[in-house]
Amino acid sequence: MKIIYFIDSLGCGGTERQLILLVRKLIERGHEVELCCLKDQPGKNQGELDFTVNLFKIDKLMSFKTIRRIVRIVQYLKRIKPDVVHTYFIDATVVGILCAYLSGVPVRISSRRDLGFWYNTKTKFLMKLANMLSHGVLANSEAVKQSVIKNEKITTDFISVIHNGLDAALNIKDICINNQRIRHNLKIAEGIPVVGIVSNFNRVVKRVDLFIQAAKRVYELKRDLVFLVVGDGYQRECLQEMAREGKFGDKMQFLGLVDDVLPVMCVFDIAVNTSDTEGLSNAVLEYMACKCAVIVTNNPGNMEIIKDRENGLLAERGNADSIADAIISLLDDEKLRTDLTDKAFNYVKKEFLLDAMVSKHEIYYERFLKEA
Repeated sequence: MKIIYFIDSLGCGGTERQLILLVRKLIERGHEVELCCLKDQPGKNQGELDFTVNLFKIDKLMSFKTIRRIVRIVQYLKRIKPDVVHTYFIDATVVGILCAYLSGVPVRISSRRDLGFWYNTKTKFLMKLANMLSHGVLANSEAVKQSVIKNEKITTDFISVIHNGLDAALNIKDICINNQRIRHNLKIAEGIPVVGIVSNFNRVVKRVDLFIQAAKRVYELKRDLVFLVVGDGYQRECLQEMAREGKFGDKMQFLGLVDDVLPVMCVFDIAVNTSDTEGLSNAVLEYMACKCAVIVTNNPGNMEIIKDRENGLLAERGNADSIADAIISLLDDEKLRTDLTDKAFNYVKKEFLLDAMVSKHEIYYERFLKEA
């Protein structure tokens, strides 16, 4: 198959990492795959990319410059003649699906990967238009599927679910081999518990502020621990100011963007997701694979992965005290922490394999190609 993916930008989020994994695996399996970005330099936040990435520089949907770019994209698609165009995020879906329709691409698919915090009258209208020109929608969780059905007024058979995937070749022993070196570089003494979060600071719904509020309460009770905050975005300065006001000193460290985040996750004893809304958090899956004890807020996407006191702990969404209580309970109960860690690791290695995710995409595309 010849497949073209459209995405707004290759930022630092879980969706972008999942797409890169998908593209690489499809190429390994003999498919011809290219990726198109609309907003920024391809891969600047993802390191070196080993496949073709095109930049079509569309900053605003409604402009004369965008019309010229759309003409260029249609010409590009007519020249490449892909079997499938698959889009991610709002602008890429509007532009990618429209251009695929105009250039006669046989199969046109769009993705939804969150619970629609971005929905408003305009975006709902744009998504409905894109759906009219599409063959189907792919969600990454049942919670996302139900949200899309409700907000975009589509039928159940128009949207399917394929969960995120983690590479089966992920060898935690190899990844975590540098634990002591990383702890040394971060000046974290052996035996000191580490509580961490990996998040996108460009999205308010990720609620990293709650992590800092919860950490402050925990730190008032327990001084022998370290908090690590991984990620970047426009909120970073504000979050760092909150940390300064909390007087953590060197007990809270902001690490910024980390190219290879898994070895850092392996340093976490407890890993936290504080989002108000999630589709299916790639970071949470990675926490589980890195043998962290996981705490998540009780939004529908998180609850699809984490069952309270079975493979993690649920905290009340939007409630810093609830998050703090969960952190304290895991710090105080090593047996519970170990039990949850082991169950989470076994669960994610069984249910969220990358090869299975890639195969499901192939089957999904082939189904529509047979009908085209």
